[in-house]
Amino acid sequence: MLTKRQIEIIKELNDKDKLTAQNLASSLHVSTKTIRNDIHAINAMYPNSIEAMQASGFKLTNNEIFALIKKTKLNSNNTDVEFLVLKHLMSRTSTYIDDLSDDLFISSTSLLKIIKKINNLLEKQDFNLSIIRRDNKLYLIGSEEEKRKAISFTISHEFTSNVLNINDYANFFQSWMLLHNNDENKCYYK
Repeated sequence: MLTKRQIEIIKELNDKDKLTAQNLASSLHVSTKTIRNDIHAINAMYPNSIEAMQASGFKLTNNEIFALIKKTKLNSNNTDVEFLVLKHLMSRTSTYIDDLSDDLFISSTSLLKIIKKINNLLEKQDFNLSIIRRDNKLYLIGSEEEKRKAISFTISHEFTSNVLNINDYANFFQSWMLLHNNDENKCYYK
């Protein structure tokens, strides 16, 4: 998943024909090394999306990535990363902090701050769930019923944010079969 800053880099490059690392760094209030690292990360996720032009800066070469950002509304809500982390933890018994932070292209410290926000959100929503850290792993602690309520809450959030992809939840409902036709949606228990 792209970070907010990486999305801003793509937006800046979409608005201008090309920009130097210094231009981007000044605009986003980070170092040129951070810009180069972010561009490297973007190109790792979306190969050859940003081209380094010798002595003239960077150029967006894959305009589809900007369309993807607009389509999925990755930039629409600051809480999206919190819901992404929560969804990730709900689908696993545990996960290594370093692995998850690498997947999200954020530092472990930033991830732990997000975990704190998620725990506050869970408490605010009266879920008897919490994310704990043990042996450099994260665990979602709570009853199965509370986890199902949290899944429902997450689906509702994504639906209202227009970013719901039902396939993301397939592993939660392995014993359910979703049928769709033009008239109605139906769920059946296998």
